[in-house]
Amino acid sequence: MFRNWCKDEKGNIATVSALLLPVVVVYMAVVVDAGLLMAKKTHLQALAELAAQAGAVEIGNLVVQKAQAHNPPPEATDPLPYLTDEDRAAITADPQVPSIVQDYLDYNNAANLPLNLTISYPDNAMNCNGSAAQKRFDLRVTAQETVTTLFPYYYGGKSGSQISAQAIMSVPVCP
Repeated sequence: MFRNWCKDEKGNIATVSALLLPVVVVYMAVVVDAGLLMAKKTHLQALAELAAQAGAVEIGNLVVQKAQAHNPPPEATDPLPYLTDEDRAAITADPQVPSIVQDYLDYNNAANLPLNLTISYPDNAMNCNGSAAQKRFDLRVTAQETVTTLFPYYYGGKSGSQISAQAIMSVPVCP
């Protein structure tokens, strides 16, 4: 029977096409989903980085405000001695920074994006003239999003993939 099928070439293209069509469709679906995930990941990473940058600008403004509140002499270029431990704690817990980051996300139509924002002041950093790490505030923004993928959705599987992006912005205290 197989020999007869091989000898008679009529309709073979239809048979081969019918056998390969599901494979081609599966590959196309996987490629479309991978492209969608890469595009969403790139967009999410850009939002996280720009949100961290917006928060870092606000932290820089807070550092200057707190240092100037202690009336440093005009020739002082180093705000670090004028920041107290209370100032550092106030900056790391300031509600204005998350508010500004959320405003940025609202402006970019990403208000429903789950966001985790952490501000820290590493204790192991040395003073402004030290040779090790510079005194700084670190702002870490982590964003997560569930992306609906098409391939599993049509075949009854799990229809969402979790993607995340992280951005870290350091705000130096020393000039």
